[in-house]
Amino acid sequence: MTFSRQLVLLLMAVIVFLLVVSLTISFYNTRQFVENQLASHAQDAATSLGMSASAAMKEGDKVIVRSLVDAMFHAGDYKEVVVYDVDGKELLRRQIDINVEGIPSWFIDLVPLYLPIGEAVVMDGWVQAGKVQIASHPGYAYRQLWEASIDTLKWFVLSACVVMILSLIQLKRVLSPLKQIEEQANAIEHREFVIIEPLPKTLDLRRIVYAMNHLARKVKQMLTESDELAQKLRDQAQRDSVTGLANRQHFKQVLEHRINSTEQMEQGALALIQLQDFKHFNDTHGYAAGDDLLKKTGEAIKQVLGNKDKVHIAHLSGASFTVLAEDVSKTGAEKLAKLLSVALTTIPGQLEDTALEAGMDIGHIGICLLY
Repeated sequence: MTFSRQLVLLLMAVIVFLLVVSLTISFYNTRQFVENQLASHAQDAATSLGMSASAAMKEGDKVIVRSLVDAMFHAGDYKEVVVYDVDGKELLRRQIDINVEGIPSWFIDLVPLYLPIGEAVVMDGWVQAGKVQIASHPGYAYRQLWEASIDTLKWFVLSACVVMILSLIQLKRVLSPLKQIEEQANAIEHREFVIIEPLPKTLDLRRIVYAMNHLARKVKQMLTESDELAQKLRDQAQRDSVTGLANRQHFKQVLEHRINSTEQMEQGALALIQLQDFKHFNDTHGYAAGDDLLKKTGEAIKQVLGNKDKVHIAHLSGASFTVLAEDVSKTGAEKLAKLLSVALTTIPGQLEDTALEAGMDIGHIGICLLY
């Protein structure tokens, strides 16, 4: 389960918990209020009926007492009205079952209300003639409880929906850097180093994004340095340290690959250049001049041949150089030989003070065609 989904479920659980707590508190407060109202209503009615019945009792007119009870019972919301004589004998009772229109019966069964009984003494002059007991009908109370509960539920659900929507929007905005961090990690895997900008405002995520950006930069630096080192090692393994041309090993690999692959080269020309008496030149002018001669020879060959993809120049060893020209015909091979001859003739002038002597045999060129 994703972190965002867990947060959503936690938020929903908190909202449900608050709903239950809010409904419970609201319900019990309303219940206590209506029970107090029922008690006050019953006691006021009992006091009023007791005073009215006292006058009738004094005159001994029980019909008037019955009329007063019936009038009060039918005019008010009362569950029960009972009249007792002075000995506690029931003289008159009026009652009705609890049945509230528009309120579910399960709600009435689930929420029992305490129905306080209002009681008043009926006097005959200065002598007690009896008493009346009245219990208010709970219909109004149940209606208030039901409507208060429904209203509370409606408003809370509406508020909860608004809070949930706003929370989800905020949660999505706050957690969006996590998606960016995931994409950044996947990009690093493919050697793409994306930097997340701007940094999120949330402090915890800000630190994580900052660390990931720092990691991306460091990994990029490490891989760049590693690539540069690998390229340097490849150059050292494939390049001649004196001339900067391909060495014997690398040239051999290229030549074998081209010969064995007709798709790469159908025909070509292979030239071998050998400087004349290079050992004597080294002994006469020194090894530094000899290295300079080799370097100048390589530069002269590259200069006359140009930088072409299908022309491979290498320094084999000592004073030996070689050139492989791909897709070259016999005419092209002859042209290659002339260009190489031009290259050798430019060497004495390039060496200046350590130049080869004028008219000296500079070197030899051999060339063959490859089919």
